[in-house]
Amino acid sequence: MGDNDTEDEYNKLKVKYLNLKNKSNKLCDHFKNIREEKMKIENELIEKDKDFFEKLRSLNDKIGILEISLYNMKDNYEKEIIKKDLEIKKFKNILHQLHISNQLSIDSGFDK
Repeated sequence: MGDNDTEDEYNKLKVKYLNLKNKSNKLCDHFKNIREEKMKIENELIEKDKDFFEKLRSLNDKIGILEISLYNMKDNYEKEIIKKDLEIKKFKNILHQLHISNQLSIDSGFDK
């Protein structure tokens, strides 16, 4: 596998990462909007029906737990991407060093 193949694969992974990061940010924003709308409705319901409000509060707690889980998953995913990014950079560096070593070997005639 040549440097160009590695570079292409790295670029493809980077594009996938950026797309997934964008999607996860949109999803987090969507949850934020839902939470804000829910709070608005919740405040209206407080004045109208206490029993229903308690049920809604319970549902709100569950949504909060799901939202926290989503953010944790997003953070873990981003950490994994950063880890993979470093591994790819190390691999590219090793390939580059091997290429230089091979070129020096060829240039000095050790390959004969």
